[in-house]
Amino acid sequence: MPNPHLCLEATGVYGQELAYFMHMQSHKVSVVNPARIKAYAASEGIRNKTDKVDAGVIARFCKAQDPKAWIPPSYNKHELQSLYSCLQALQDDLIRVSNRLEGCLSKSESISKIWQDYRKDLEARIVIVEQQIQTLISHDTELRAQTELLQSVPGVGYKTAVAI
Repeated sequence: MPNPHLCLEATGVYGQELAYFMHMQSHKVSVVNPARIKAYAASEGIRNKTDKVDAGVIARFCKAQDPKAWIPPSYNKHELQSLYSCLQALQDDLIRVSNRLEGCLSKSESISKIWQDYRKDLEARIVIVEQQIQTLISHDTELRAQTELLQSVPGVGYKTAVAI
């Protein structure tokens, strides 16, 4: 019996581990844009959204559309994506902590100190992650070439190239 064709909606990190695992088991795996699945469900006149209904829609979509096989990113590209997600989360936390610090400046000094120390820690961690990203890109010929190519587009700087 041939290996089944497995389809997953692209939901970020949630299905990524499953896609990797099934790919390593030599299954054909397709990671599909959720908008395509939603449009397919609408074409079937399906409005209910439950896990069971969604699974059926995805299975029928996979059989009817035979979407292209997913190719996992290289280890370094996956690492870059993970580092960039980490950087984004740290920057979001820094904004939240800075906002909290502004809100308590006129209040307790001890509380302000806690938030200031937390902000300094986040700033230091952001620098570390940014350095790891730079090191990873500089040591990977393909990532370096892609970053340089993106930066050749007017208005695209290093940070945007990394994000893309």
